[in-house]
Formats: sequence, C-alpha cells, structure tokens
Amino acid sequence: RDVLGDANLGSDPIFATNVKRVAHRAETDAAVARFFNQLIADDLIAALTRHDIAFGRVSDMATLSTHAELRRITVDTINGPVSYPARAGRFDENKINPTVPGLGVDTDAVRNEFSKIES
Repeated sequence: RDVLGDANLGSDPIFATNVKRVAHRAETDAAVARFFNQLIADDLIAALTRHDIAFGRVSDMATLSTHAELRRITVDTINGPVSYPARAGRFDENKINPTVPGLGVDTDAVRNEFSKIES
C-alpha cells in the first residue's frame, strides 16, 4: 500500500504471507516490477526509506567508490601515493604499515620460508 501504491495487494490472499508470495513468485515479481519500473532509483530508495522498508541495492564501482561508509587510506608505493579502501574492521590505522613493498623486495624471504616446508 505505502510503496507499491496498491492498497488491494495487502488484502489479496496470494500476497498475505511470505510463503504465499514465494509460492506465487511470478505474480509477486510482476506486482513489484509494475511500480519499481516507474521510478528512478533515488526516488524508490527514498520511498522505501520513508516507510522503513528494508532493501538492498546493486551498485556499480563508481557508486561504491563514493559510498558514505567507505573509508580510505593512502599508502606509499614506488610510483607515489595510492588511495585505496581501508580494511572493513575498525583498526588503529597508525599500526598499519602504509607502504606497498617494491617488486622483488621480499622474494628472498618468501623463497626461504617456502624452502623450509616439508613435502
């Protein structure tokens, strides 16, 4: 009623429970698509948010790279500083080595470590 704009859907027996909506998946999808196809994403998100309805969104990389919750850190590389997404967990960023090692810097240490592995 609030978002799809059809008060009759709420009293239709095939939409009364989640089990029934899944059993009538084609009808459910069609009812939702009729309304969703009429709106641009921002208007639909505003309507769902206004009515406190949970939803998920598929985002492209450009949208994800500017998401409000995305934290970034800058690391040094041999070609200059690079900004990239920080770890998902909350860490003390001062304890993270903000430098990307150059190509081959760790080769000897890695080979030495693997040479100690028993086969």
